[in-house]
Amino acid sequence: MVKWHKLISTVVAVVFAMSGNLVMTVATAAPVATVKLSSLQQIEEKLDNGLALSIAMANLSNDEAKLVLAQQRSGAKLFGTITYGANNEPLTDTSTQMHSYNKLSFTGGLVLPLLGSKNKEKIDIMQSENTVFNSQYFAKLVNLNNLVAVRKAYASLWIEQQKEKLAKQFLSTEVATGKLLEERQKQGLLLPVDKLEFLTIYEEVKRDLVAMQLKQSQALQIINLATGCQWQVAETLEEPKLPLLTGKTFAVDNYPEFQLQAKLVEQYQKMLKQYKQLNTEGNLVIGGTVSKDYPGASGTGAYIAINVTEPFGTIGKKDQNKIIAENQLLSAKMQQDYIEMTLNGRVREAILTAKFAAMDVNSKIARLTVLAEDIREKKLRHKVLPGDTFEQFQNSKSQYYRMATDLLNREETFLAAAIDVVSFVYPNGLSSEADESYILNSSNVNRGNLLNFAWLDINDFKLVTENPLDFSNLPKLTFPEVGINNIVSSNNKNISNNLKVGTYVWQAAPFLNSISQGAEIARLQQNGIKKILLSFNKDEIKQLQAAPVQQKLKDLLKKAEANGLEVGLLLGDSAWLLPEHQAELIDLTKEMEKFDFKEIHLDIEPDAVLANNENGFNLLLDVIEKVRSVTKKELSISIHPRYLTNLSEKDRMTLQKLNLKEIVVMLYSNNAQTVITTMKNIIDKTNGLNIALAQSVEQNINQGEAYSSLDHTDFINAVQKIEQELNHIGLKAIYIQSWEDYKRGD
Repeated sequence: MVKWHKLISTVVAVVFAMSGNLVMTVATAAPVATVKLSSLQQIEEKLDNGLALSIAMANLSNDEAKLVLAQQRSGAKLFGTITYGANNEPLTDTSTQMHSYNKLSFTGGLVLPLLGSKNKEKIDIMQSENTVFNSQYFAKLVNLNNLVAVRKAYASLWIEQQKEKLAKQFLSTEVATGKLLEERQKQGLLLPVDKLEFLTIYEEVKRDLVAMQLKQSQALQIINLATGCQWQVAETLEEPKLPLLTGKTFAVDNYPEFQLQAKLVEQYQKMLKQYKQLNTEGNLVIGGTVSKDYPGASGTGAYIAINVTEPFGTIGKKDQNKIIAENQLLSAKMQQDYIEMTLNGRVREAILTAKFAAMDVNSKIARLTVLAEDIREKKLRHKVLPGDTFEQFQNSKSQYYRMATDLLNREETFLAAAIDVVSFVYPNGLSSEADESYILNSSNVNRGNLLNFAWLDINDFKLVTENPLDFSNLPKLTFPEVGINNIVSSNNKNISNNLKVGTYVWQAAPFLNSISQGAEIARLQQNGIKKILLSFNKDEIKQLQAAPVQQKLKDLLKKAEANGLEVGLLLGDSAWLLPEHQAELIDLTKEMEKFDFKEIHLDIEPDAVLANNENGFNLLLDVIEKVRSVTKKELSISIHPRYLTNLSEKDRMTLQKLNLKEIVVMLYSNNAQTVITTMKNIIDKTNGLNIALAQSVEQNINQGEAYSSLDHTDFINAVQKIEQELNHIGLKAIYIQSWEDYKRGD
């Protein structure tokens, strides 16, 4: 049985913990209209109106505003001072004659933080970012928990409604049974104590009925809180529908709680680099003065100053700030491991609970068929030979009632566990779920006959036949193989534990196909890939002129976002580097602007079209600027490492002005140490730029340039080694070239 008091207390605690003014908010809110409740789908459509989610979103908005404020308050600051004073000074250094005058002056300028002061501002911003991350993922978790809570509450309503019907059917026989028992006692055929014993069951059922009504009230309150609606329950509820689970897997790194902790670990790693010189505070002051003497003339001045302070107690001592930051990072990593273990344990428990409950339901159905047959036989005996068969019937009826109640309770346990598994498999909620499917099949005719409670009346022979009852086609309740052995851990399948992982996708067709699309997204998730750069060939671009194909692409982008997958548009024809072909690129960019890609990525290799690559870099910069002029989307590029290893300061500044989301270095080598050494040099040369790394698993390039000739595990280990060495110095992401080749090697 579901412990509803715990679930209710949890939901209420969440709601009230999020705002100290909730009581007042509820008290002053306009009355909520009553809505007729008949299906779970009705509830799911109104989850966005829930009080807890609304409060979570309000808190998120508040935290985002605080982050913007922290960003606005960092960096250079203006200052200004106006003074007016009376002065009495000697006319000269040796004069005894005094000169009295008034002076008005203004001093103003800029203050720029240096050293620890600058680092503290960066840390403050990162801490504000952490708060925003907490609010973002908490809102996701509230949304998911609300969905779980209302589904369990609805399942309870549905089950308790059936139990209530059973109880009322049983109680409907109380008067007739009491008269018969009384008559048999008067005839000396029944002892008074036996009569009382037979009647006690009715008092127990009355107690059960009140408990059922209480549980329905509790479940309805959960639904009301989660939806912000006042529901009136229909007399007959539809069976709860749950999304398909067959063949699905649970990936811990898709779960909001784990994602938050992974994000915090990433943030603490970044913050660690800022925990230096915090005790040494300083600033650069650039100012000017304007003054006017009364009487006298006006004057001006300018100055520059550097201020540095440090407490005596920290001079020459080990930096405790860094130790604190290292402990924060260590604690965050340990918490990440704890969350991963906890989630894996919870999903295993939910799967096994559902499997056990399913088997128990089947056993109770089997037992109930025996009791139903027993009741049929006793009714037939009583019809022919009234007498002691009545007492025997009463015993069988009580057993039947208890077993039917136990069956329904176990079905509720099954539904609750299945709902938990659904939340693990689809952690992004309704938008990511598969098509719905019935689980219990309550519409089965034989199951309906088995739970037809009318035959609890000894005098009702309508359902009694001379032949044994046929329950041969009762449905067997089974739980789909979600797969305990197929649980994907972030530590055994993911390419990287901390860096964002993306991949180049050169074949868009599998992602636009409704049959293969889900499998492609699921496989990306299983491998820890959070981003794809999606390319279209010329035929596919022509097909995008048609409205149905456009809709397929729009649906793909929505589904990808719902599953936590970022999609960028990959434009990779090197001919676009040449002036005579650039109009084609510009037109295509304009045409694709209507689709919600998160960025445009240019993979245009000068070497492919230029015999002499000396001017390739400048041509690439020119193309980037032209694309920038016709799109509002962020831009990123792929580039050969040769253009960055000896990057001049002028070219670095030019790249920085382009404000590229990422510069992906196509450094193809299966020697991890070579990659690490080269990338350290590039990251140092490109200070201030967002540098990412692409590694090749292509089948058709030189053996030493790609990992295709090595084992999949060797590739994972190599990438994680690269991550360990480069993450803390500024590497932003790792890309796989390409998805098609990676699938073949995985």
